[in-house]
Amino acid sequence: KYAEAGSSINQAILFGKLIFDMNDKHFALDYFEDIFPHLPNDDGNIMAIYYNNLGFCYNAVGDRQRALKCYEAAQKWY
Repeated sequence: KYAEAGSSINQAILFGKLIFDMNDKHFALDYFEDIFPHLPNDDGNIMAIYYNNLGFCYNAVGDRQRALKCYEAAQKWY
């Protein structure tokens, strides 16, 4: 079960990245914010990737302050 859960979380993060890469930055931002409660907060790698991607979204929509906070959070998980 743990491997299956990890796979679905990885897929969820990849899906958010795909939305971002398709230039729907606001939707990607909303998507990443919505999946946060479903992330395993004991998996540093997943959390680092999540915060890094969320930072990309905030940066893309011009919210540099929140982007920086996300990048700093990602760095703490690495």
